[in-house]
Amino acid sequence: MSQIDTSGVEEDRYGRSRLLSNVVWGWGSYLFIFIIGFIMPRLIDRRIGQINLGIWDFGWSLVSYLSFSNLGIGSSVNRYVAKYRAVNDINGLRKAVSSVAVFQIAVSIFVTIATVAITFLLPFYFSNKLKTNINDAQWVVLLLGLSIAIEQGFNPFRGVISGCHRWDLHNALNVFSRIVAFVGMVGVLLLGLGLRELSFAYMAATLVTEIIRMIYAYRVCPGLKLHISYVRWEQAKEMILFGWKTVIATLSPLIIIQTTNVLVVNFLGPATLAILSRSVNLTRRVETLTNRFSFVTTPIAGAMQAGNRSDDIKVFLIESIRYMIAFVLPLILILIFFGDLILTVWMGPKYANSWVLAILAIGYFIQISQSPALRILVGMNLHGRVGVISLATVLVLYFLGILVVGKVGWSLISTSLLISIPLMVGNGVVIFFASCYYFKIQLFEYFRETFLIPILCSLPMMGIFLFTRLSLTQNTVLRLMVGGVGVMITFILYWIFIVPPSFRERAGKFVFKHFYQFGQYR
Repeated sequence: MSQIDTSGVEEDRYGRSRLLSNVVWGWGSYLFIFIIGFIMPRLIDRRIGQINLGIWDFGWSLVSYLSFSNLGIGSSVNRYVAKYRAVNDINGLRKAVSSVAVFQIAVSIFVTIATVAITFLLPFYFSNKLKTNINDAQWVVLLLGLSIAIEQGFNPFRGVISGCHRWDLHNALNVFSRIVAFVGMVGVLLLGLGLRELSFAYMAATLVTEIIRMIYAYRVCPGLKLHISYVRWEQAKEMILFGWKTVIATLSPLIIIQTTNVLVVNFLGPATLAILSRSVNLTRRVETLTNRFSFVTTPIAGAMQAGNRSDDIKVFLIESIRYMIAFVLPLILILIFFGDLILTVWMGPKYANSWVLAILAIGYFIQISQSPALRILVGMNLHGRVGVISLATVLVLYFLGILVVGKVGWSLISTSLLISIPLMVGNGVVIFFASCYYFKIQLFEYFRETFLIPILCSLPMMGIFLFTRLSLTQNTVLRLMVGGVGVMITFILYWIFIVPPSFRERAGKFVFKHFYQFGQYR
């Protein structure tokens, strides 16, 4: 068995020593992505109109299904790269990545063919709803679909970089891609061009970024080598099975969101979809931000399992979920109580529906809170059965919801409930019980160790937010100031009861050192 050169400390191969820096890099990079995502829909709305914004959302809804055509095998690379690096097996690493690369090329070809087919069939099914905009919708679907085909072809290199625990580089490349796409798309809008040029700018940025990602993958993983001689069908089958289980465990949000978007276009039109999508996007921005933490746990759990450190994984699980809840709960409360202000400032008053955003935020909170548990189960390859149960639960509740909405009538409120309830139960409650089962934790113990302290620390903020919502609706500035007090109180309580003493000590020493140096300089 060939060995990987690991001159660094052993802990680095498990990735826990890089956990904090990887998460900080993820959050920092996402700040740029969030800003870009905040600006772009408003520019599209102001420059080419609400209907075109709805068509842009609709195009993404159609082609997003294709992103799961790889059966999740691309995302399995980071788990296997981390696993083989943890035991210094370079041949295993090469076989895993080479086997996946061949499969991903086939997937890329399939996505290209499927994209052309969807583009051709679009007028037959949506010409009555899209009318004169059908040609633009076809260009959006074609170019965005080709962008996904490019990503699928280069997908193994994402897994190599993250499997080496270089999430800083992974996130930096994502930011680079978004910035290039943003500059190109803004230029398109300023020149007075339309949706097809927007889509082309996005596709070009995707191609450039994926080529750069491939170059850096070879740099961060010196033992990496792709060759047909390393391809093993047995290895591919193992990773396909692992990837398929990952797809099943994570597929339901895609099905729910994108299918609902298509239904909204059919029953309520693209302009209404543009309104709904902004509230959905805000809640999913919170989810994406928190995923910068939960994604990091997968290769760590896989590496710890390969290193026979299973006793530490339960502690890692509890801590990960507690910190996730502590981080996401204030963000969810802000969306619930201040969502109307955010939507008004972002897109204008016609997009502000506080009830829709509150319903979505509550549903997503339960799902997001359990995302580290799901990702740790993925890292341990224990996610097959729970993924099937989770997906089945979501689908049953969703299709029952469609029947109910068909009876009561399609509206923004009923549609938001149709999205929120299945995800909350299937991806939240089911994962909660599964974690207790797999890690042999009592339900009350699990709740106490993960939910209880963050919720208690957030109660003062929740009360203050409720007061501002009921009593200060006419004074936005005062409402924000009083709400800020609630955030500060929660921060203090978190610092005392949630932040680890070791981190508080290091932070105190850091602040004291720099204040002391500043005083000497003065």
